[in-house]
Amino acid sequence: AQRITLAHPLSSEQTVMRLSLLPTLLEAVGRNRRHLDAVAIYEVGKRYGVGVGAGDTPDETVVVAGCCAAAGDETPFYAARDAALALLAGLGFTATATARSAPAAGLLPSRTVDLWLGKRLVGTVGEVAAESRSRAGCPERVATFTVDLEAVIAIQGEAKPITHVMPSRFQATVREFTFDAPEDLAFADISGAASHAAGELGRTVVLKDVYRGAPYATGRKAVSIAVTLQSDERTLADADLAKTSARIAEAVVRRTGATLVGKA
Repeated sequence: AQRITLAHPLSSEQTVMRLSLLPTLLEAVGRNRRHLDAVAIYEVGKRYGVGVGAGDTPDETVVVAGCCAAAGDETPFYAARDAALALLAGLGFTATATARSAPAAGLLPSRTVDLWLGKRLVGTVGEVAAESRSRAGCPERVATFTVDLEAVIAIQGEAKPITHVMPSRFQATVREFTFDAPEDLAFADISGAASHAAGELGRTVVLKDVYRGAPYATGRKAVSIAVTLQSDERTLADADLAKTSARIAEAVVRRTGATLVGKA
């Protein structure tokens, strides 16, 4: 895309609008790698260029971009790819990655793929070329991804109307649980089981803490969650809270294989 030049720039170093979020991210990776062995960062922002957008903003589009780098990691591409796929999965999409047909600025052609949702191109993942990362002070290989959020939103179509729901006038109560869980167990699995068990009384499930180390075995972790319970019709009695709490704990244990180690 063609760069947009500012007619009245603030300084001689800020004469064009950015076509990519990558330079800013690379500079941040370089600074942080002086103090950290591994860096994984992202930014949600706008990129600018003639015709990159649509509708009322034809020269701008909102994207999310990220970078991954770690000491000794010779294949950061896979971390960046997995992060991009997880991002799209979190939005409810299953993306496919294909070899890029044309070179991407600043990326290695042999280690770059395009991300597709059906027939719609929504992003790119690739390893940053050595010249680009060296200029930013990045000592090891760096991989990056960019996902066009406006393209993703366009696929979803018109937003559904939001139904207004009056907040409950009855007191909410928070119940906390701690589970001894396998290392690879995702919080979404725990929260999903808890929400389902809480039923119509469940309001939110929040991750409070993740702990690794003694007395938990290698490959295990302690996951603490807080579940907010509230009724639209009445103040919850102790019996209601006890019954729902027991149902939540039982559901998480049964559906995830985790073990309850404490609740409050």
